[in-house]
Amino acid sequence: MATRKECETKNQHYVPQFYLRNFSIDKKNIGTYVLCSSQNVYDAPIKNQASDDYFYSKNLDIEKTLGKIESSANKVIDKIIQDYKAKLSDDDQEALFIFTVFQLGRTQSQAKYIQTQFATIVKTIVKKHFDILQKDSVNKNVAEIIEAEIDNIALKFDPPGMIALSTQAQLIDCFYDLEFKILVNNTKKVFITSDNPASMYDQFMERIGNRNYAFLSKGLQIFLPMSPSFGIMYYDPKCYKLGHKKKSYVEIIEENDIYELNKLTAANAETTIYYKKGSVSENDLEQYAFLNKKYRPKERIEVYSSGDNIIGTHNIPMFCKLSLSFIKELPAYKAISAQSFNLSNQFREIGDIVRDEVYKKLHSLLQLAEISQVNLGDKG
Repeated sequence: MATRKECETKNQHYVPQFYLRNFSIDKKNIGTYVLCSSQNVYDAPIKNQASDDYFYSKNLDIEKTLGKIESSANKVIDKIIQDYKAKLSDDDQEALFIFTVFQLGRTQSQAKYIQTQFATIVKTIVKKHFDILQKDSVNKNVAEIIEAEIDNIALKFDPPGMIALSTQAQLIDCFYDLEFKILVNNTKKVFITSDNPASMYDQFMERIGNRNYAFLSKGLQIFLPMSPSFGIMYYDPKCYKLGHKKKSYVEIIEENDIYELNKLTAANAETTIYYKKGSVSENDLEQYAFLNKKYRPKERIEVYSSGDNIIGTHNIPMFCKLSLSFIKELPAYKAISAQSFNLSNQFREIGDIVRDEVYKKLHSLLQLAEISQVNLGDKG
């Protein structure tokens, strides 16, 4: 019989329990809305939420490392909730930054995205290969292979979360130029969260009509709700102004701003929206579910190529017409129009420093992540 400690180690959370407790009345249960079934559970046990058996690894060292990151962030978030005007030390800021960036990429949603990315590349290569072979009429067996069978090819990462965690570790340097503001919710509406709580967005790219943005893009934003009353936003400081420049926080008084941030959280959710019991109406939850269906991309990956040579894939980002009254675009960026936008406007300055190194790391991602149990086979 498995001990309690073994069961706890087996059940690995990709959204930490300490974080979900901030949205709980009793620190044990949380309001849970399941998007696919529209099922609303008022008291879902936190210990069973946003987790999977051995999601990251059976290696306890990885759990210990994540535990240290979470413990440090927990102290900082508690400090903010108790007094959001209190100055955060450099160590506090670093702990919160690392937690937020890792949360952006350690979830089931990100693991599925990376798995889809690699599977898409493999399927595209295989299809091109068989397209060439099928031109040889002598090889009848090859000619009988149909596209539907190729589409059944799948890459399965075991454990699934390890590749997501490893990828995010390679990318963390790409976010160090972002600044942050604590968002203080002074309205009657509350922040919700989800099983994919850290949302990446880019209002600058949305305004100019550029359909792509990523971790090095100019105008990047990362939003993470920390509790029903507090959130944090990391942003490109050369593009946006948030609140007073000498304050580390922004006090939000417009309910529509909370709605817009919840819209972002809802649209970014993978399967589940979480909320503090009694703080969100059924109608609001149904509206958030509608927004998820409306804005979350149905396909997450596109392959781009040049002739017969595959270059790679890119993420299909989520746009939800985000409108926030407390964010102002700075003149230098505001002067850039859809007509004047070009590749020189695509990346932040940090991209020139880290982009080449990041691409080298991504090129050897499978080796760095020590994914020794990647299986190629049918989905079924």
